[in-house]
Parts: sequence; structure tokens; C-alpha cells
Amino acid sequence: MKIDTPCNLWFMRRRIIATFLVVLSLMVASTPVYGKSSTLTGCKSILAQYPKGVAKDVDGQKNVVAIGYLTPAINEAIYNANKRLDRYKDNTVCVVEANKRKVLPGLRAPAVTSANQARVNGNRAVSTALAKKLEDLGGTCMVAMRDEKIIGEWYSGGRKASDTTIAFSSGKPLTAAVIGAAVRLGRLNIDQSVADFIPEFKGTTKAAIT
Repeated sequence: MKIDTPCNLWFMRRRIIATFLVVLSLMVASTPVYGKSSTLTGCKSILAQYPKGVAKDVDGQKNVVAIGYLTPAINEAIYNANKRLDRYKDNTVCVVEANKRKVLPGLRAPAVTSANQARVNGNRAVSTALAKKLEDLGGTCMVAMRDEKIIGEWYSGGRKASDTTIAFSSGKPLTAAVIGAAVRLGRLNIDQSVADFIPEFKGTTKAAIT
């Protein structure tokens, strides 16, 4: 029969403590540090660590991959800390900035010297035909532009270039273009209440309009 001496007990105790410390250190090393990840705020710091952007979950990751972006990392902590950057409500942040694709080179259009003139005096028969069609359709005016220069304009109903008239449906694409630019610049959210811009709508049913 073996009797443990104080020396043996002391040695066994040291081995148990050493084993416990090794196991504890391995557990700590393998545990994700969510607090540190959640301190990343803003696309600049996020993209420095996650160059493909961040998704909240697998669904968000699949959504952006499906429309042609690279696969973002999944990190719910970082997403939650930067949820305000999720402009398109697809459970991802910073993927647009992280995955801009290069524009493919197009074919150069043939040089058109007449487009470099302030005005173009083209085929009068064509101009007359366009003016006639415009008048028959009950329109107000039509303007053709190239390279930010007016190359043709036609008016009907006795209107002139100096007259002021209602834009009618032409305002729709112009408004859509301005809104798209504002959203892209981060100055407007498509889910934002219109009451933020028209104070009279606050506290009314119209405040639900986005």
C-alpha cells in the first residue's frame, strides 16, 4: 500500500493547477472577441479589416452575391454596430463601396463634328417633320442634346424658348435622378419619412409617405 507523502500531494497539486491553466488559456484563445469587433465603425475601418464588406447573416451574404458583389464576411456584431449604414435594408454594410467593379471599356463613337457647335442647322425637312409631329401629339416642346449642348429644339402651340411652362411628366425622371444621386451620396434614405422635408406633414397620415 502506497501512502502519499506531503511532497507527493504538493507535486500532484501543481500538475493539476498547471493542466487547468493550459486548458483555460486554450479556451480563451479560441473564443471570439466580439467586443473588439463591434468597435469597428464606419466603412473606412470596416473595409480595412473586411475588404469585401460585412453581412449580418447568410441571407444578407447571399443577397449581395446574387446581384454580382463579392462574398462579404459574416459578422453580426459589426453589422449591429453599423446598422445605420445598411442603406438598402439587405442585412449588409459597406458592400457597395467594397465591391465597385471596374467599368468595361466601350467602343469609341465616331467623331461628330456638328456636336461641337453651339447650335446645329441640320436638315430643315427633319426639323419641320419633328415640329409637326410634336404639335399633332399636343405636346409643348422637345429638346435634343449632345455633350451637354442643345443640338435641336422644337416648340408647339405658339410657345417660344423664353416661355415658362409646366414640366408635366418630364419631372418624374428628373426627380428620380436627383433622389438616386442623394441616396448614393448617403444624404437620403428611401425609407425616410417625407415629413423630414415637409414639416407640414408631421403628425398627419402623410408622414407615412417615404
